Amino acid sequence: MRMKRATAVRLNISDVVNAKFIPASNINPQNIIMTPDERVISRVMLLGRIEGNVFFDREAKFAAFTLADDTGEISCRLFRDGIAKAENITKGDLVKVVGKVRYYKREGEDNGEIYVAPEVVRKVDDPLWTQVHNLEVKMCSNSHAHSASNATAKQSTTPRRKSAPTKAPSAAGKHEKKPEEKRQEKDDNQTSGAKEKVLDLIQRLDDGSGVKYITLLNESGLPEEELDNALAELLDEGEIYEPKIGRFRCT
Repeated sequence: MRMKRATAVRLNISDVVNAKFIPASNINPQNIIMTPDERVISRVMLLGRIEGNVFFDREAKFAAFTLADDTGEISCRLFRDGIAKAENITKGDLVKVVGKVRYYKREGEDNGEIYVAPEVVRKVDDPLWTQVHNLEVKMCSNSHAHSASNATAKQSTTPRRKSAPTKAPSAAGKHEKKPEEKRQEKDDNQTSGAKEKVLDLIQRLDDGSGVKYITLLNESGLPEEELDNALAELLDEGEIYEPKIGRFRCT
């Protein structure tokens, strides 16, 4: 069964480099990080500037660059065909990166480092997007803190109940969905609808050179984060490809 792609979470770079890395296991099928404020995340969305030169080793099919914001810096590493994502970026560029968290430790060293394996690398022309990104990072963090606080308060004020006899299943055998199952179903439906909309736009608007990202953003009416997740899933599923960075065509 195909594993659902986790939603990318907007973070400051310091949230990632200071997180605890938890490798994939039978319990966690994906590599994840636990941020300092105890959020569990497998895919991240970062915004920063390229520090230094972008490194390419075309023979080994490897590329790497350092992404920095006001809170820190992190290594981004691309492999095989993914190195094409770094072709059109250079030192000083403001870049948005969506990708999975990874961990690397050299043999003989006690400590390793968390890095990002980018799925999306997109140059950002308007520096005002930094303010938008920072605001959304803060909103996400505040929302998590509020939810955690409510959960703690509820746990501490709810009286302990005596165990009740186990009820026999109803004749209908109906399974009442838990809140998290309802949220997941809503997210799945939302992502599916966004993908269909984006795929239809690419099919209709492609003039042979691909459809620009900004065109998809304007024409779809989707929030930027939702569009990015839809594009990332369509790329992963092989439904679309990028002939040039920031342009999309159907396969």
